[in-house]
Amino acid sequence: MKTLIVLIALIAVALSQGPPFLEGASDAVLGAWAKLTAGFPNMSDDQIEQATNDFVANHPEIKEKFDAFQAEVKAAKAKEEEEHAKYIATLSPEAQAADKELMAVANDHTITLKAKGEKIEQIFKSLPPEVAKELSQQPPSSS
Repeated sequence: MKTLIVLIALIAVALSQGPPFLEGASDAVLGAWAKLTAGFPNMSDDQIEQATNDFVANHPEIKEKFDAFQAEVKAAKAKEEEEHAKYIATLSPEAQAADKELMAVANDHTITLKAKGEKIEQIFKSLPPEVAKELSQQPPSSS
């Protein structure tokens, strides 16, 4: 569940402030990015990735920062997935099964972000209260 929260937070930051690779970019680039991201809720992960890669290809002045940002995201994701797996292993079998179902939706690159959010919310609301509570608890920090 923490992975889902981190993902949602990253998307919210990217949509509201703009990602770090746009720091210092021209107003034209920022405007083009804002226009692009407005459509993200109705796009799948694969579509967002392609649109973002196309955007960077059309704005070479941000490519170096984008590449650095991608490396940071990849490293953070790998660490988060490892921590998530360790934490989930400590939960009840019911919570582990629910997490597996939730993560399958979160990792489905073919459905839109909006549909993904709705599906996750629907699954979470259908869980027994004790399982939902267990998944909602903040895991101990490993840092």
